[in-house]
Amino acid sequence: MSPQLTYICNFFQLMASLIDCRNIVNIGKLVKRYPFDALVSHLEAAGTCWPLKRNLRAFINRLYYF
Repeated sequence: MSPQLTYICNFFQLMASLIDCRNIVNIGKLVKRYPFDALVSHLEAAGTCWPLKRNLRAFINRLYYF
């Protein structure tokens, strides 16, 4: 994996960790910063990079579905 992909994977893992405990302030900020459509397009563009897909899915699920 390239260093850029590693950075992006770690970034979305960190963002998902920020909202683990239902932190309403962080959830509100991240919903404004990352709209659902943009995250889904990033997920489609991830292709076969499963670590990025896993972290993006975790972020989307915690941000919009819990």
